[in-house]
Amino acid sequence: IQNTGSRELWGPNFSGHWHWAYLAQLDWLKRSGRLASPVAKVTKRMLEKDDIAMDSWFAYVNLNSTVALYFGAAKAGLVPKVSVCKDCGLDLEVDPGFLGSVDIWHCFWINSHKKFLDSISTGKGSKEKAIALLYQELWSAHALVTKSLLPRARKLELFLPELERKFGIGWLNMVEVYDAMAWNLLSLDALMDIGVGYSPSRVLNEESMIWLEEHCPDEH
Repeated sequence: IQNTGSRELWGPNFSGHWHWAYLAQLDWLKRSGRLASPVAKVTKRMLEKDDIAMDSWFAYVNLNSTVALYFGAAKAGLVPKVSVCKDCGLDLEVDPGFLGSVDIWHCFWINSHKKFLDSISTGKGSKEKAIALLYQELWSAHALVTKSLLPRARKLELFLPELERKFGIGWLNMVEVYDAMAWNLLSLDALMDIGVGYSPSRVLNEESMIWLEEHCPDEH
């Protein structure tokens, strides 16, 4: 966040940056148990760990959004390069699907985002219009990633309970709704004002639906 814009642009604490919503989404994935294995019973101890299951569909989706987005920025020279541990059996540096997502985000950073920063720094045109265009191109990039990863994630998708699978596909395709709405409330300021949304607090299956009906009727 600090490396992709100035305090003058995003605010003293960079709280106006659009990337905060991606981090809030990652936090929800962890708290709701969606980074755990879909075939394991989610426990409180499991949620307290930082482990990410290899067979988590949501983790794979996040890999192609939040993680690939960072790798794309690193490829553009905006942030330090990082390496992902290979002892987990997943070598991302040679995975064509992940690298394809990195390329999409790389194009976003060196084209759309750079054009946005240049227009702001030169003072040409309206800042509001520049931000609106940035979000439009952000959603376009995200939609391309979504379209490419769905077939690749099909095997992991089949591990999900039916209710969770239906929710997950709908949640993933919400990017098209955001694009159509020109949704631009992704900053920390916006999240503090309107909240982070109403995504389910638990993995959806028959057992969790019974629990939600009893303990969280409004969410149910």
